[in-house]
Amino acid sequence: TLPIHFNVSKNNFEKGTLIKGCEEGVCIKEKKILIFVDNKMYSQLANDINRFSLDIKNDLNSDIIIFWDSWNDPKSIKKIITDNKDNLYGIFLIGDLPYVKFARTGDPKLQWVSDFYYSDINNNCLYNKSYNFYDIETCASSRLTYGPWVARIKPNDKVNKIQAIKDYFNKNHNYRVG
Repeated sequence: TLPIHFNVSKNNFEKGTLIKGCEEGVCIKEKKILIFVDNKMYSQLANDINRFSLDIKNDLNSDIIIFWDSWNDPKSIKKIITDNKDNLYGIFLIGDLPYVKFARTGDPKLQWVSDFYYSDINNNCLYNKSYNFYDIETCASSRLTYGPWVARIKPNDKVNKIQAIKDYFNKNHNYRVG
């Protein structure tokens, strides 16, 4: 999986360059935001996602890194997150990306899905192999320390997903530019 980064000086997206919040030639690396997109979404929404990335970069003075692939395993996303945890401020998950199950060891039948797993940059969440879930009680301690926010952009299955996300990005952009 190759990341794409925005190059401010060329004002286009190329592999291997990094968004910097630069004012008068002075670049300060304050925050980093990772965007994960499934291949199908990215191939159809690349321009919208890139514009969204630029909007976020401008609003938050952040470095933005976009990753796209056919994500089947949450561990592959988590590996990229932990490899990029320095100055990590937030994570966007766009499209059909994997969820993980959570429960309490004391009540393994009551399970739910959550993106909390992705904000656990110190890998405190323990996996219960017997019941196939992450134990929320082991994760709770990681939330007491710094962890990035996680936002998932995924329409429900009853709508045209591509058009729904395109509409979302258009509304988001129009809000930001007034």
